[in-house]
Amino acid sequence: MRGNLVLIFQEEEIHLLFGRDGIVLAYEQYPGTVQSGNLKNFLCKNGITPADIERVLVVADLTTLLSGAKNPAGYFRLSPAPIELSPVNELRKRKNLKLYSFHLPSPGQPGFRPQLERALAELAELPVKSIAVNSAFSPIDSGPEQKLVETAEKLFPGRFNFYLSYHYNVLNFLLRENALLINTFLLESVKSFQFRLDDLLTSSGISAPLYFLKGDGTLTSCRVATTFPLLTWQADVSSCLLGASWWLGQGDTFVVLPGKSGLKLSITERYLPKLTTGFANFYGAELAGSYPYVINFKEKPAPHKWEETLDALNPFPGPLPLVCMAQPAEVPRIFRYPVLLPPAASILQGAGVLAAPYGVEIEKVFFFSDHRRIQVEKQELWDMALWQLKKDGVELKEISHQFEEIPLRYLPQNACRLRLKVLGRF
Repeated sequence: MRGNLVLIFQEEEIHLLFGRDGIVLAYEQYPGTVQSGNLKNFLCKNGITPADIERVLVVADLTTLLSGAKNPAGYFRLSPAPIELSPVNELRKRKNLKLYSFHLPSPGQPGFRPQLERALAELAELPVKSIAVNSAFSPIDSGPEQKLVETAEKLFPGRFNFYLSYHYNVLNFLLRENALLINTFLLESVKSFQFRLDDLLTSSGISAPLYFLKGDGTLTSCRVATTFPLLTWQADVSSCLLGASWWLGQGDTFVVLPGKSGLKLSITERYLPKLTTGFANFYGAELAGSYPYVINFKEKPAPHKWEETLDALNPFPGPLPLVCMAQPAEVPRIFRYPVLLPPAASILQGAGVLAAPYGVEIEKVFFFSDHRRIQVEKQELWDMALWQLKKDGVELKEISHQFEEIPLRYLPQNACRLRLKVLGRF
């Protein structure tokens, strides 16, 4: 019996599932953190050998590990003029995170090297290992950040780990800063989580490749998820949306989820979560990324307000089913939106993850001169996507892809952001 092992990490429990192609064949729930003995018993009880496991699929919102981020971090802003706004201020207060921030001129500008030396000397006296670096227009020109790292390594060889913003294809300096710093704060805790997970699987004889569910409802490699853990934010929500849509066999479905207080309402599009079109808010830090579109209700909404919200989200003129994973009594009844009660939520989540596609998204800013140039750059992005899949050992079938061209009229030379989205199944 070949299939995939699914691990769903929640606050106080973990769910183990086994199946394939959206079908759950075995399920068990454990309080706290799963132990090697529990995993072995689950496999033995259901007649599953480690060789039967083709892949391990993980649902874990790695941003919850921020509470365990104890090590302070350094941050270098490379910009022509200082920025007065304090980086991720509200997040640092709420999560008790320590950040030592410095403004530096770009390499080649007067004062760069002495200011860098002073900043590094100060950080070297502190228990700081990780330093994030963000320079203006780094997605277009990564040279200043690479030059800074080269200089720093000559001054303090091997003392610091540097995390550079040019890997984040977000042109807005502050939005790029938010994602960069959140990931930098998370990395040490994520490494510990990955070590424990690898130890759990290895001690159970499982050598299958590891994949994580992202917030956009697609799977990614362990390498990508642990390098950019912010991608897994709201993965638990996405797994519910995937499962509800798969259970109904309907690509567009309303889903009601329990919130910490009240309800959360979301919707799927073509069997994947509908994504936010603007910015998402993460503890006061705005993020540009692909995360589920969620409306929060702090208390049970009035029927007319509930109906207005559903009408505004409904992509069709007719009725649309509403899959309820919250307490049914908390959901107002609207005739045009029938409420459906699914089987156990965790099994539904597992089914959704087993049916989830693998996703790769790559974007880059180009300066186009003619139509032929556009085709050359598209081929470059496609080659980058294939290289990333090969690097992660991923082989896909039923591959679909989509290019998106976004003109950047505030930049010279016909600047354009070119984005490639690739979806496929194992």
